Amino acid sequence: MDDTPELHVGTFKVPADMLLSWRAAVELVFAERDLKVRPLAGLDGVVRQVLGRRRHAEPVEYVYLIAPPRDVRARLNVHGYTEQHCRLMWKAARDELAARRRRWAEREGEEPDARAEALESMTWEEWLAGVREPLPPSPKRRGSRRRRPWHAMDLLGMISDPIVSLRLMLEALEEPVWLDCDYLYLYEGDTSASPHGLARQDEAMSGRWPEGRVTVLTEGRRDARLVSAALRALHPELSDAFQFLDFDEFRLEGGASPLARMVKALAGTKMGSRMLAMFDNDAAGVEAMQELSTLRLPPNVRVMALPGIPLARRYPTLGPAGSRTMDVNGGAAAIELYLGKGPLTGADGGLRPVRWTEWRPKIGRYQGAVEGKLEVAQAFLRDLEAGGTPAALRRRFPDMDRLLRAMSAAFEGLPPTL
Repeated sequence: MDDTPELHVGTFKVPADMLLSWRAAVELVFAERDLKVRPLAGLDGVVRQVLGRRRHAEPVEYVYLIAPPRDVRARLNVHGYTEQHCRLMWKAARDELAARRRRWAEREGEEPDARAEALESMTWEEWLAGVREPLPPSPKRRGSRRRRPWHAMDLLGMISDPIVSLRLMLEALEEPVWLDCDYLYLYEGDTSASPHGLARQDEAMSGRWPEGRVTVLTEGRRDARLVSAALRALHPELSDAFQFLDFDEFRLEGGASPLARMVKALAGTKMGSRMLAMFDNDAAGVEAMQELSTLRLPPNVRVMALPGIPLARRYPTLGPAGSRTMDVNGGAAAIELYLGKGPLTGADGGLRPVRWTEWRPKIGRYQGAVEGKLEVAQAFLRDLEAGGTPAALRRRFPDMDRLLRAMSAAFEGLPPTL
């Protein structure tokens, strides 16, 4: 299959995108919902400007992926392509280009040109303003030695990672990001499959892990189902950035201790994919995380507990001493406590209580669980199925939104590996 993606921000082609595999371009930058199949007359404006100029025979329908800049930035942040990281790469590229110009001047016995001095003093804000200026025209006469004047976008030619260039362009240009996918169907592959479907076929045949997804390991199948459903509803722009462990297919054992053993086993394989183990914010989860804290896990394997939430600070509990309101963060805050007050409300109109079940001597605290866990989960899924905009659902389920944001930020500080 041809491996030359054509990745654009608006009408600008991303520099060095030929260094990017088509699978990474599809999976890292876009979600499946970004796919469009349209005739020339129905293309998005920026896509029509570029594809409409092609001189070969016009296809009946064009296949492309297109996403708004906000969604792409959010997905790239998950994989370490944060603004902070990319600005560091920009500074290194600026300094290297200035140094090259000075070395060239010294070799030729000339004074450094004004461009070298301008580059050395160029600020981030000045570069952003320069990118937004129209590109200067190229020489019209064939064979002419006259060069097109330097433009701020030329600085991206010093960056070898096209995803860094893409992220930098998104800081300057509030334009949609799109990928022409017609070439994926020119040579082989199921013409009825989506680009993401072709990527999965390729992964299955080669035994490779997805290039654009973080694998999330949870304590059980219900956790995976609830978090993945919430991700699709509250943050659909990130839904394809994560994949979840399939407990049913491989009949995996659930619980905090089995998850800790799984983390050890997968960390020992030295795989390069990013994996996030997410433990409940209860006593069993705290105990398992303490055990893992003694290990030197590779940087691509991260461990987190569900974040502490205000609702759990004063929550009704049942124990040997009767009914009490307590802080259950770190003792009984499993996934159900993040599903909202509506699902957690019982038939009596009050919050379903946490029942303390066992003493965990290693960490000196009780383990507890909310009563009616299955009913709470079912009520939450019904609420999601009832619909609503992502923004409205985030307001309705703030604790789940907090969890998803923590999950998305789990790899902050880890540079991208692409």
